[in-house]
Amino acid sequence: MAKTTKKATIISVEDKLKALYQLQCVDSDIDKI
Repeated sequence: MAKTTKKATIISVEDKLKALYQLQCVDSDIDKI
């Protein structure tokens, strides 16, 4: 059970990083305009 929770935590962290990266891309696009 500990392994699954740890894996789920890693996945959630990756999702957060992806979301942050997408937000940064949007911000840079706004700066270009």
